[in-house]
Parts: sequence; structure tokens; C-alpha cells
Amino acid sequence: MPQDDRVLIERWPALDSRILVWQRYKSFTPAKSLTVIPQYHPLWTAVPTDDPLWIDDLACHGNFRQWAKLTYLIIGRGAALPSPHDLRLHRTRLNAQNGTSSA
Repeated sequence: MPQDDRVLIERWPALDSRILVWQRYKSFTPAKSLTVIPQYHPLWTAVPTDDPLWIDDLACHGNFRQWAKLTYLIIGRGAALPSPHDLRLHRTRLNAQNGTSSA
């Protein structure tokens, strides 16, 4: 989290009181998505080996929370496997939840 964001949160006691520990994390590499994501959920064991690479590039960007959201959204739609069309649809929802735009 950028320092400016932390300062803003610390100025709001209602928000600051909910944060017990500030943690930094590092995004995982595309290569790591090939091993971590299939272990995370059975949905990802059925996809072709290279799919986690383009999915990470298009929608998740090495962020495990984004992978969890995407998994939840795909399962909620009843889709067995993500397609590029599914990911473009979900990317809009993922970005909306993060407060970013989907360019």
C-alpha cells in the first residue's frame, strides 16, 4: 500500500481501528501461477497448462485475491472453464471491485 493511502486511513479512526497488522505482499510471478493456482481450487486443475499464464496477464496480475475473486465469479456463473470472453466479462467486475477501470 502506498504510504499516502496508509496516512489517509490512519486519519479515520473508524478505518484505522479495523487494521490490526499492516502487511506488504509481493505479486507472484506468471510461472508461479502455474503451480499455485491449480493447487488453490479444482477448477484450475482442468484448464490447459498455459491458460493460467494468459489469465494472470489479462485479469489477475499476480494477485491472489484477484484469482480468488475470479474463481468465485466463474463458479457463480456455473461455467466450468474460463474462456477469453468470460475473462473480459469478469475483468470489468474485478476492476469495479478494485476501483479501477478496465481499459
